[in-house]
This record gives sequence, structure tokens and C-alpha cells, in this order.
Amino acid sequence: MHEWVEQLLALQDTDLRIAKLAAQIAAEPGDRAKVKSMLEGAQKGLAEAKAQLQDREVALKSLETNADSIRQKMKDFQSKSTFIKSNDEYRAAMTQIAACQKQIEDVEDNELGVMEEIERARTLLAVKKNEFKAAESRVAEMIVDLDTRLKNCGAQIEKLRAVRTEAIKHVDPSVARRYERLIKKPTRGGPSHRVLVPILEGVCGRCHMNVIAQIQMNARKGIAAACENCGAMLYWED
Repeated sequence: MHEWVEQLLALQDTDLRIAKLAAQIAAEPGDRAKVKSMLEGAQKGLAEAKAQLQDREVALKSLETNADSIRQKMKDFQSKSTFIKSNDEYRAAMTQIAACQKQIEDVEDNELGVMEEIERARTLLAVKKNEFKAAESRVAEMIVDLDTRLKNCGAQIEKLRAVRTEAIKHVDPSVARRYERLIKKPTRGGPSHRVLVPILEGVCGRCHMNVIAQIQMNARKGIAAACENCGAMLYWED
């Protein structure tokens, strides 16, 4: 392999590592948002469980109030019945009292059903509280991991940039300028940091299109050839 190729490959390897670290830094806000959404989901589940329990407790209180009202109504009928002289009026009062008793029984049945729902809601709330605590702990750990990753990536990039500064000194200036233009040139997926590629079985190592014989010959001789299709710098790999 020609010396300039080895030098440029070393530079490109450093650039690829820098680009990978930079991509991790760029992805950090999105990753952090995803982590926070985990906690938001647990918070939502906990809030819904609390609301469900409160709703059932309110329903039970309403039934209890209704039952007390019916009992008071029945008590009034019972008190008045002692002063009734007419048989018809007495039978009517007894009918009212019986109706109140039936209503109270129905309300009490409903109360039992709601109390069962309250127990289930309390159980669910306990589960959601545990889930929230677990999510809170996990998210805290993940945030620390993200902070550490961000810090480490930044530190590694600084070191690699120093390595790059030294590496590019050993590359022929004209080749280096050409390389720099190519890595900054926009492509379909954004700037590409892999611009020096081998000719593999007669095709470009980047776009996989056929390379004409003359360019292959130039690459064999160590001349900085270029792919006619994608513009990548080509070298011959022994």
C-alpha cells in the first residue's frame, strides 16, 4: 500500500471516530427526551390510578349519603304512622316504609360493589406507586449515564482532534485539500467522512459502481484516482 494512502486512511479513521462521537452527542437530546418520557408514562399511570380511587370513594360517599337520606325518610314515615287512625292511610304508610327499605337494600348492594371496586383501585394504586418508584430510580440512573456519555464523548473528541491535527501534517497538502473538500461535500445522507475507499474486484468501495481500467491502473501506480460516479478517492488494495 502506498504511503500517502496509509497516511490518509489513518486521518480518515480518526475523522470517522470523531463523527461517530459527534453523532452520539447530537442524539443526546432525543435520548434524554425518551428517558424522561418513561417517567412521564409512569406518572400518568399513577395519576390515573389515584383518580380512579378518588372517583370510587366519591361514589361510595354519594351512596352513603343517599342511604342516610332514605333512612331518615323511612324514620319519618315510621314516626307519623303512630298517629294515623285510618287503615288506608296506615297501609299507605307501610307501603312507603317498605319501599324505603327496598331502596336502602339496593343502595347497600351498590355500596358493596363500589367497596370491592375501591379495594381493586387501592391495589392498582399500590402497583402504580411501585412502578413509579422503579421508573424514577431507573430514569435517574439513565440520566447519569447520559451525562457521563456526553462528558466522555466531548473529552474523546478533543483528544481525537489533537490526533487529527498531527495526522494531517503527514499528508501531502494537495491530497489533504482534496480530502477536506470531499468530507465536507453534501451527499444524500449528509456529509460523508468515508471518502477514501479501495477498488474491490473492479468496483468502487463506496458506490459499488464499476471503475474503468485506466482509473484502476492509476490506482495501482499510487496516483490519487477518483470514482467517476461518486467522486470518492480510490486506492488499490494489494
